[in-house]
Amino acid sequence: MKRAIIVGAGVGGLTTGIRLLRQGFDVTILEKNARPGGRLGRISQNGFTFDIGPTILLMPDVFYELFQEVGRNFDDYVEMAQLEPNYRLHYADGSVLASTPNLQRMLTEIQRLAPDDAAGYMKYLHDMYKRYQIARYDFIEQPMLSPLELLKPSKLKKLYQLHTLGNMYDDIKRYVQDERLRMALTFQSLYIGIGPFRAPSIYNVIGFMELSYSGVWYPKGGYYAVAEALVKVFREMGGSLLTQTEVDEVLVEAGQATGVRLVDGREIRGDKVVVNADFPQAMQRMLPKEARGKYTDRKLQRMEQSCSTFMLYLGLNRQYDHVDVHNVFFSGDFQQNVEEIFEQNVMPTDPSLYVHTPSLIDDSVAPPGKSTLYVLVPVPNLSSGIDWAQEKEPFTQRILQKLEQAGFDGLRDAIEFQAVFTPESWKSSFHLQEGAAFGVAPTLTQSAYWRPSLKSKEVKNLYFVGASTHPGGGVPIVMTAARILEGIMAEDDPQAFPVTLPSFRGLVPQQAPFAFREQAAPASEKNQQMNQ
Repeated sequence: MKRAIIVGAGVGGLTTGIRLLRQGFDVTILEKNARPGGRLGRISQNGFTFDIGPTILLMPDVFYELFQEVGRNFDDYVEMAQLEPNYRLHYADGSVLASTPNLQRMLTEIQRLAPDDAAGYMKYLHDMYKRYQIARYDFIEQPMLSPLELLKPSKLKKLYQLHTLGNMYDDIKRYVQDERLRMALTFQSLYIGIGPFRAPSIYNVIGFMELSYSGVWYPKGGYYAVAEALVKVFREMGGSLLTQTEVDEVLVEAGQATGVRLVDGREIRGDKVVVNADFPQAMQRMLPKEARGKYTDRKLQRMEQSCSTFMLYLGLNRQYDHVDVHNVFFSGDFQQNVEEIFEQNVMPTDPSLYVHTPSLIDDSVAPPGKSTLYVLVPVPNLSSGIDWAQEKEPFTQRILQKLEQAGFDGLRDAIEFQAVFTPESWKSSFHLQEGAAFGVAPTLTQSAYWRPSLKSKEVKNLYFVGASTHPGGGVPIVMTAARILEGIMAEDDPQAFPVTLPSFRGLVPQQAPFAFREQAAPASEKNQQMNQ
């Protein structure tokens, strides 16, 4: 039996491990932290439960496909609910938009907010459907191991259809004129750590997926329930997961990966090595210089990283009903806010906030009568030179004040538990280059073939998977990368991969979602009244 060693128990490592077990490998995953999941982590304290990183679940078909491929039903492991609306957008002028995949309701929202843009919105949906099909199946789900994959006439035609050279915001300007709608259709670039004024227009398919393809889903217990499900399946299939086991070096002998050396000096040998760690850090910390190829120290330092985030995890002794599960509170000048983060590399003067309140519908994440508040603020990464030891407390107070002004009355007096993450936390907890919460920035010159590859070109049997490699960040995209990687490894060593990859597209939840808490209804009704 062939053995695979996987460095890191993030989503990419766990999904790759499950796929290699399916192929008959003996798989060991080595995780430096006490808990698997990577950025898909959890904080549990005083009866309050928080996701550390991702909270917005898109593309549920990717999760169902993986579980079906290994003879399981995702619904048996995770209880899912589709949200309605997806999220609520709060603008500085006091207006509110409830973003929803329900076309009738969305058109009603647009007619209320920007009636002249209804026709443009319909054209947006029409055009983005075609682009989504091209982006997902011709680029995202392709290995991109050679530039020739992009130079085929058929690919060049599809690149043209994607308007690849434009940015998200300029692309959306062609469809809608109201600035609030433009923000609503482009802020999703922040999911992957880049501003909409620079993000390639291909990423407009993210907003489209939310609005008309998959919607936004919530897993009961939080997104970490997905990590727990992946761990459970991995162990059920016979995989070995070792936590608090940090890898110091990938062993390379005669141009071939042969295993890893741990920080305590032990060596673990394997036939394949997959690194699910932040790519720039993995290259610098785990591989000898002669095994890095073009990724010299200079090149790694010059790679553009995504933004970081400032996080507040608040356990409250009361509940707030003027918000939904997912909310965005935009700054007064969104473009200036984005430019400060990504161009000027300075602390935002009027930050935009993402606020997640799962306790509205999930009573498993907070004690009775209490609630959780997850607050994410996009900020520059550590290349900015911001001294977070000095700025942490004053910035916390600024954000709490802004939340109180946004309707969270008496918030500071309601706090029973508080945890704070800064860019320094992302760096120390997950070894992320420059504390960049989303990995390598998905700019045009760091996408597709030009993004770090899933396969080492210098070292045989060495592979990479994660947000900083092709095809990019986001939980379902990283899981898709693991599927692509399985195909690449099968081409490299066909005898070791007896199971062929089936083709699944569009699997959806089969069971009824778990019941929302009754307390959520008044909040929803109140928001509807507020929007009229």
